[in-house]
Amino acid sequence: MIRLFRLNTGSCGGCDREIELAVELSSHLTWANSLQDATAIILTGPITLGCRSELLKILQKDQLPPLLVIGDCAYNGQPFSKGGIEKMPDVPIHLKLEGCPPSAETILMAVREALKQ
Repeated sequence: MIRLFRLNTGSCGGCDREIELAVELSSHLTWANSLQDATAIILTGPITLGCRSELLKILQKDQLPPLLVIGDCAYNGQPFSKGGIEKMPDVPIHLKLEGCPPSAETILMAVREALKQ
């Protein structure tokens, strides 16, 4: 079972809805109750100035699960802003999934492949 912990840093909700649908459709995905219980972290949304410092605090913790970046704005901030995880080159990314938003089916397949489950 893949347990997902979602970090939304200012998204429009499109990717979040597709992720929720992927979890609903799959017997392989579920939500983690905490970061410590997660198999993977899912990042959605452009990284707003208000979220940036808190996100960095979270991502600098030891022994974090893999980071899965879902959607264009989480990676490069487009189309809403210029802030995305690509501006943080020291943050290891396990999966970058493009789309605005990517479909639930695409998310499910990409997450399973990225985590080999």
